[in-house]
Amino acid sequence: MSFSKFKIGELRKIAEGFGVDIPAKTSKENLVLLLEEEGITYDMYERFSGAEKEDLEDGMPDPEVDLSNIKTVLVKMERSNPTYQVGNYIFTQQHPYIVMPEWDAQQIFDTNEGFRLANPREVQEYYS
Repeated sequence: MSFSKFKIGELRKIAEGFGVDIPAKTSKENLVLLLEEEGITYDMYERFSGAEKEDLEDGMPDPEVDLSNIKTVLVKMERSNPTYQVGNYIFTQQHPYIVMPEWDAQQIFDTNEGFRLANPREVQEYYS
């Protein structure tokens, strides 16, 4: 399968979901090329859309998990890759910052090079 089976509106939603900047006017073919340039494959889309469906089917979060006590941190990718996926997290050059639980961040730091803790001010400056 490929992205060519989608209509342009659906492709726009997919691109926005992955944080891809898209021009106001673009053709379907150019949108598919943009996704490919960002390293987003149809298989990657399938995995994420399947995970979202499972989350929706689950309904309410597990009552055993207390989400209010989860500490989160900002992680910045400093690698030169256009995109880089670690677990469920996808870093891109356009969006190198991701908020995640501390334990996921520690796992990334332990197993991958080119990542560091970021602070809120640098993220604000980057996106302003």
